[in-house]
Amino acid sequence: MAHAGAVARRDILTLTLVLGYHKAVELVSRRLLVGPKPRSVVLLIAGALLVMSSLAHACRSWPPLRAALVQAQVDAGSLRAVAVAWFFSSAAILTFAAIVIATAWAIWRGRATSPLPVLLVAAAYLLFGIATLFYEGQSRHFLFFVVLAGLMAAGAYVPRQGFSNEQRGK
Repeated sequence: MAHAGAVARRDILTLTLVLGYHKAVELVSRRLLVGPKPRSVVLLIAGALLVMSSLAHACRSWPPLRAALVQAQVDAGSLRAVAVAWFFSSAAILTFAAIVIATAWAIWRGRATSPLPVLLVAAAYLLFGIATLFYEGQSRHFLFFVVLAGLMAAGAYVPRQGFSNEQRGK
């Protein structure tokens, strides 16, 4: 029964972190990112970080992982399966970057665009980051997921009343 209590406390802590995180993103977004131009810059920064992350994941992280798997004498079929999954995830990160950058460009140009695709990517990064922080412990690597999620969410956040003409720069 003690295990169930620990899980419940962890769930409550996670919920508190997510709700607090949401409020922090909303506050930063309302106070600092007034209008579409600053938001698009934040999204472009997030998109650039995603592109770099994808390239680092594919080019810098795979060779040492492959070497470790070969040294552990992982069979060739399993090694190929891990390689396929690894490079697919690198391609997925690059796709997320394209979604974020395309949204940033649309916002910069003043086009109406839904924040939903970027918010979905941000939610995935936030949930993954928090889950791995709990599972793996404190890690700057997984904290990066949480920070990147905040950048994406803050940049994609649109006030319920929309932007005024003054905020749009018109």
